[in-house]
Amino acid sequence: VATDSDGYFNFTIDRVESNGVAVATTDLWLDDVEGDAAPWVLDWIDLDLRLRVQGAASTDDVFVGIARTADIETYLADASYSKVIELDEHTPRYRTIPGTTSIAPPVEQGFWAVSASGPGEQELEWDARGGRWSVVVMNADGSPVVDADVQVGARSGAVTPIAVTLLVFGGIGTGI
Repeated sequence: VATDSDGYFNFTIDRVESNGVAVATTDLWLDDVEGDAAPWVLDWIDLDLRLRVQGAASTDDVFVGIARTADIETYLADASYSKVIELDEHTPRYRTIPGTTSIAPPVEQGFWAVSASGPGEQELEWDARGGRWSVVVMNADGSPVVDADVQVGARSGAVTPIAVTLLVFGGIGTGI
């Protein structure tokens, strides 16, 4: 698997869509590393995530944000949105959450760990940390009918030390 010039492994997701106000993932896998070990583990892994999001039309003002799951659940509590429940290869599968199609614009919320919004491709980078986190893709004005292309990138400062360690132990094992 190759990385791009910035060292990210990239994964393109088929277009995300919702007739509601958002497409959301909840409880990213970092939930599994909460607790006493989380700071050490994530510091050692040194995981950075990059999201690139572009609306289906080049003039679409899109929003992408990462925040604590509890904040996003509160924000979307009464809203209609699509929750990504799994990825089948590159295709997201959703559960539709019923609700209103009126919500305050995401750019007016102050709980985002990182966010990006505007026309064309939007990019955000996040130094991952332990806890329950979620990602949201929306129209920047909070209007319904979300339609966007998403690319996820990940890079870890631990990849090179792990690879070198495996090569050394593999060489020792082969020599024995």
